[in-house]
Amino acid sequence: MNNSSQSTKTSIGIEKRSVEFIPLDERKGSSRELFGIWFGFNMIPLALITGAIGVASGLSFWWSVLAITIGALLGGITMGLHASQGPKLGVPQMLQARGQFGSQGAGLLTIIVLLVIIGFFVSNLVVAAQSLILAVPEISTVHAILFATLTSLVITTVGYSLVRYLSSVTAWVVGAVLLLIAAEAIFNIGNYPTITEAGDFTVAAFFMMMMISASWLIGFAPYVSDYSRYMAPDSDEVAAFWGTYLGCTLGAVATMIVGAFLASQIAAGDPLAALKENYGFTGVSVLVIFFVASSLVNCINSYTATLSILTLLKGMFPKLHVSSSIRISAIVVFHIIAFFMATAASEDFLTIFIDFILFLIYFLVPWSAINLVDYFLIKKGEYDIDSFFKAGGGIYGRWNGNAMMIYGFAMLFEFPFMNTSLYAGSMVDLLGGVDIAWIVGFISAGFLYYLTNKNKKQVMNYSSSMSSK
Repeated sequence: MNNSSQSTKTSIGIEKRSVEFIPLDERKGSSRELFGIWFGFNMIPLALITGAIGVASGLSFWWSVLAITIGALLGGITMGLHASQGPKLGVPQMLQARGQFGSQGAGLLTIIVLLVIIGFFVSNLVVAAQSLILAVPEISTVHAILFATLTSLVITTVGYSLVRYLSSVTAWVVGAVLLLIAAEAIFNIGNYPTITEAGDFTVAAFFMMMMISASWLIGFAPYVSDYSRYMAPDSDEVAAFWGTYLGCTLGAVATMIVGAFLASQIAAGDPLAALKENYGFTGVSVLVIFFVASSLVNCINSYTATLSILTLLKGMFPKLHVSSSIRISAIVVFHIIAFFMATAASEDFLTIFIDFILFLIYFLVPWSAINLVDYFLIKKGEYDIDSFFKAGGGIYGRWNGNAMMIYGFAMLFEFPFMNTSLYAGSMVDLLGGVDIAWIVGFISAGFLYYLTNKNKKQVMNYSSSMSSK
């Protein structure tokens, strides 16, 4: 690339890179940094709300803990595998999707991912604002959302270095708060009959909580290479997997379990309200900390959203040089749109959020399966990275009809097994209300893609010319 010789600041300065290939001399990332980013990202009120869904649906605390843990362990595997691609390829995750779907096909998927990111970002804004308003009722919703939005805007403008740094700091601060809450529960467990009793169990509620926990992590799959691409290739692929997997899995499980615990204390099943009602000044202080933490780490969503927008621009205008001014303009536009969406969000937030996170996994698992099969089983990590940036998609073309058809078929296969408040498939009643659409989508997409591509030979063994730059 023409700009591959640009230097990027290793200290906390305005990031010069956008969606281009990261040269080897700028690969200063580490698995410890990835752990800090993803562990810190889960230290937010939205993760507490997510962990409380099982309890709010009638599941006991301990059954919720088991469902949360199994779902996170499964979802984290796909997330870690996607992260391991970053050091090898050195490009953002959704740009790499051009290797499976073609330049225009990947553009459609990038739009889906962008909608997912906006959903997460807006959800974080709404829950962060709820946290602050519970602590300080005098503050209006609009002002709380505005502060959280502006905080993310500033951090995202600076770029990767500040995102990485603040995520790690947040992980330590909020991690300590969660540890104190957990310690208090353990030492005073006799005062919490809701967690000492076995409680209720239904298969449908258990699998829903497990699916939500898994989809929380799978929802980050389009993000992960955006950060691991700053690591050196080859020797860091395994480290990228474990740094990402352990960071996000441990962070998600810890925060969601605390959310389930707090939700089990009050009839409303609201972990944020439980903090205020049961912990006095300490609980109010924790709510303020959660608001600040959510405002800080929400920049991970906006950072990836910006890369997705710039990827779309490069797809429409291949010769466009994505300068810092264009990158910052995309950041500003994204935050303006998100702010107005958050202020207009419905009060029935939990129902909307559950449906959002369920639909999220329906759309993402077929892409994830195709990407992983193509990377690990078909091409074995060898891509022509130069083609990712060519006007016609290079050797991958504009559209890969095979991949697009398989993605479409996998989505169709999912429909009979979906179970949401908006739509329930024909197989749901036969399965006792259990939603296995995500499992069907992942297996069918991966199997069909491998079956139709396993004997295809590459035109040549691509080890991109960029990898030596």
